[in-house]
Amino acid sequence: MSVPTLTRAVIALLASGVLLASAGCSDQPPSPGTPPSPNFTVSYAGAGDRLSGLSPTDRQEQVTDWTRTALAAHLELDSAQLRDTSFDTTPVREDGFSDLTRQPTGPGRSLLDGDTLHVLVPVGDPAPARTIGLQLDQYRTDSGADAPNVQVHHYRVHTDTDLVDIAADRQLPTGQERSALGYVSARLGSVDELKQFLDKTSHLSRLELRDSEVWADGWNWPAPAGAKVQAQDVSVLQRGYASHFGARPGFSLDPQDAETTQDLLAVVPGLSPDLAARIIGKDWAGSDFRSADEVGTWADAILFGEPTPEDPRSVGLPTDRTQLWALKGVLEGQHAYSQARYDGGLAGTQVGMTLFYTDYVAKNWTAGVGTGVPAKAVAGFVPDSDLVVPWSQCGSAGSDSESGRLWFGQADTAFGYGADSVDLGAQATRLFARSNADGGKEVETSYGFGRGLRWWDENYAAVAAYEPQYQRLDQLMRWSGALDWLSAKDSATLPTLPDAQVESTLTFANWFAQHPELKERAPVDFVKPSSATEEALAHTPSPAYQQCGGQWIEGGVSLSNSTDRTNGQDYHPDLPSQVKRAGLFEPDAGFDDGDGTGHLTQVSVDDSHTASEHVRRDFSPRPDGANEVETTGDGRNVAPLGAVKAWLSQNTPRKLSLLLSAGHGLVSETLGFQGKQLGKLTAQQHGDLVTVQWSRGPLDRVRQAMESVQNKLVASPSPGSPPPADGVLYGFTDADGRQLLRVGGKDDPWLSISDQIPPADDNLAFRIGEPNPGQRNDPVRYYLGTLVPAPDVLGGKHWLTATPDPHGGQASVVASDPPADTGSPVRVSTPDGRESVLYPHDGRLVLDANDPLLGLNGTTEGAALLRGFTAVDAAMHNAAEAKDGFLRGVELGGDGVALVGDGQVILVPADHPWAARALGAKSADPAHRMPLLLVEGNQVLIVDESPLTATGPPQRMGLGDAKTLAAAGVTIYVHEHFRSTLTFEDGPVITSSLPSDTKVTVRQVKTQQHQAVQPEVRVYGGGGGGSNGKWLRVDLFPSGPTISTATPTTTPTTATSSPAGADGTPATGTTVALICPDTNEKLAGCGSTD
Repeated sequence: MSVPTLTRAVIALLASGVLLASAGCSDQPPSPGTPPSPNFTVSYAGAGDRLSGLSPTDRQEQVTDWTRTALAAHLELDSAQLRDTSFDTTPVREDGFSDLTRQPTGPGRSLLDGDTLHVLVPVGDPAPARTIGLQLDQYRTDSGADAPNVQVHHYRVHTDTDLVDIAADRQLPTGQERSALGYVSARLGSVDELKQFLDKTSHLSRLELRDSEVWADGWNWPAPAGAKVQAQDVSVLQRGYASHFGARPGFSLDPQDAETTQDLLAVVPGLSPDLAARIIGKDWAGSDFRSADEVGTWADAILFGEPTPEDPRSVGLPTDRTQLWALKGVLEGQHAYSQARYDGGLAGTQVGMTLFYTDYVAKNWTAGVGTGVPAKAVAGFVPDSDLVVPWSQCGSAGSDSESGRLWFGQADTAFGYGADSVDLGAQATRLFARSNADGGKEVETSYGFGRGLRWWDENYAAVAAYEPQYQRLDQLMRWSGALDWLSAKDSATLPTLPDAQVESTLTFANWFAQHPELKERAPVDFVKPSSATEEALAHTPSPAYQQCGGQWIEGGVSLSNSTDRTNGQDYHPDLPSQVKRAGLFEPDAGFDDGDGTGHLTQVSVDDSHTASEHVRRDFSPRPDGANEVETTGDGRNVAPLGAVKAWLSQNTPRKLSLLLSAGHGLVSETLGFQGKQLGKLTAQQHGDLVTVQWSRGPLDRVRQAMESVQNKLVASPSPGSPPPADGVLYGFTDADGRQLLRVGGKDDPWLSISDQIPPADDNLAFRIGEPNPGQRNDPVRYYLGTLVPAPDVLGGKHWLTATPDPHGGQASVVASDPPADTGSPVRVSTPDGRESVLYPHDGRLVLDANDPLLGLNGTTEGAALLRGFTAVDAAMHNAAEAKDGFLRGVELGGDGVALVGDGQVILVPADHPWAARALGAKSADPAHRMPLLLVEGNQVLIVDESPLTATGPPQRMGLGDAKTLAAAGVTIYVHEHFRSTLTFEDGPVITSSLPSDTKVTVRQVKTQQHQAVQPEVRVYGGGGGGSNGKWLRVDLFPSGPTISTATPTTTPTTATSSPAGADGTPATGTTVALICPDTNEKLAGCGSTD
């Protein structure tokens, strides 16, 4: 469906400027410097708690994900459409799920609605054409064809108010959009045509056979120096895929042993010849050292800056750290140096040099080695030497140091193969890593060894923007994948340069010296062992660093080989386009478009032609119209849940469940892991506002609780588990004396924490750790959180006494007798009419243990009320003193909201629209004050009592004339005197029941500062010290304003301050108009026109 017109909604949190003029709009682009006008706004205040603790980069990615979900609600997608666009993603990001999902990264997002692909791009994107084009390419690569139409939506995030403004361009045919963004298509029938295409483009998008002719499509986006592919590069690659070259094109820095004394001295020239001979010959008779282990102890001491009994040089040892690192490798039975290996005829070519550089630099930068490490230049990049590994992920005592390999390779999810074409998606290059294990096997990397590599793999584009050689590597990967596909065809090849015109005598040493533009400029430690047959180098160690209670030091590129890896097996089953994805899938995949059932299994295929790393998705429709997707992946040893280790056997399959429901502007995504709910994301449209809310489930609270315990333990290591600071609703001691922690609602399990760590099995548990000072052989002390059934009340008692923490931490609950004093009960109700009662007494609360709302097996928000009652009690006192009739909105720690009045509480679940209203109002207030609210029927209205300053005397006019103010963007409020004649339709007050010739007086006033949220109710008394009147915000255009379709100009993506005024200076306030009836009756705040 197309973008719906704006509906009538005062319940929406209107950002400044959302109310647009109803006339004068056109399809013409705005004047230069004019930002786009939003046509709807997203409030993610109700999900903001989930952003706590994330890095700025991860926060940005998460908010962008939620913006796409909000767009799905705004477009009113149904459950099937939501399934098609979201079945391989999750509503919240978790590193432990990354291999089970295809979570998008970068500034752009897209989703399909009917025949239109909707693309999100940030306002101020430095390369919007690239962001949009990559979304178009990835969709075509996945589905096999472009969507007929595309509509671009420009979003701007306001981090200070948790709001996102979104403005839509007009819908265009996709071909027209591609052309406008710089799409080029050309025949490659000759060398000149190939050169012309490469000169015009910087990014390959497609290769196609048309009647035995080869055509290429690409983008003519700007490219930095050195990043573009040249005709000789394409010639080298095509030559490499010819069968007479044997191995497919690729490169590796292969580890090599020091086979002779001369080899060892070539790598470690500071080593004495005598000691070198003893190390190689393993002969220690008559030596100053009794064994290789003793030499290694000295080498470790020098590397880590520790004292040695005497000058190392006096016993034949070097002091250079690079030489010591190579020596340490030899002593530990590892390798002394690395040697370049070029496959597929890449030796001496420009392609080979790029592969050498990117492989070498990736290994060094990940370890924190070099002058170009992008720790400050690329947001989110953290070298391993600076990484803080959660203690939960530290290995047990005696864990050996880790070694392994990393390599760049083809990202199968970026290649869509057809009979006559290959489409190329957003990122063609992946970074792979494996660790060495006993018996020559390769295994999954540890958290610490693989974390930096995983980040690089997921944020490759950010690193490539910093170092253009990685852009070039990605283009080479695209061309190699296309040529690998083409080489299997007999009908055509690309034109190639003669061998004499292809440079093939380069050495990396010379090439590196001739390219000062490279980001990495530290000298390369080239070595020349006699056994080496190609250029060889020693690896520079990282600085020494602390990790997991110990001291540490850290010290290939495969191009496309899909044809070889798959060995003729068809891993591209025929699936409907809406669930089709690029990549390799088991042939038995199937999907019934009629009933929505099906399954598909994505695999990785290694060089031995073996399918591994299975990720299976099963689709099941629900009777209520929702769709469930269960994802099953192979077991893993590294399964983080935030900073907590998911304690599961590495042989236990990991299962994600995703329940998707959508329709009529409401989207919900419920996420589970191993059969337990992590939480639920809800996006709901209210006119021109979409609210996004995250409701924590038991697993998310367990994560928060265990993280908070771990943080306390690390800050102050000591035996015993302290109480959690976050996540837990309250603690309760059961009949066996165990301290149980409530982390969920009705019938949900509870949490128990122990220092007993049984072997991991099929039952999900949660491990945390802390340093164990002074215990060299046992440097980490662990604790385990397990899920247990809910407790029973002790001794047959049917009452509970809760003691809230005055600082908002974990409450404690005990079984007790009935209340002795019931004189001042607190009435508790819910939006759906349920009621309960609390009995406060001496800072404690007495309640019925079996109460369905507040009791031991009651609701989540009921338990959160007990935990947060200190703040609720303060709000009740505030309401009692003010006597204004308004409710106070009190956040219950992300688990709901209390609307508090004098002696009463309306308890609102976290996923209820009222909760989003209250949280949004608080977030949008620059002072983040407790919001004032008013319940009107089934709606909650936001009240603002902040001062207003009149900008002039009241003016008489007809109500119709007041529309000119609304057309100019001024928000209109009418006096409560009109209440009997006003109506509420789907939220806002509208004035359709008032004749346009109704005589009114209008007074324009200004707020003290800019307000991103316009409240529904204002309080104003005219500034003369008289009584205050109440004013209701109205919509004078019930048919909705015209949506701007103008093309936006570049402005900042993220705003953290008030928008600027028309002259460019910061706006100090917002102008609103207060409308009074033109009557002789004296009404508070209306003033006089005399």
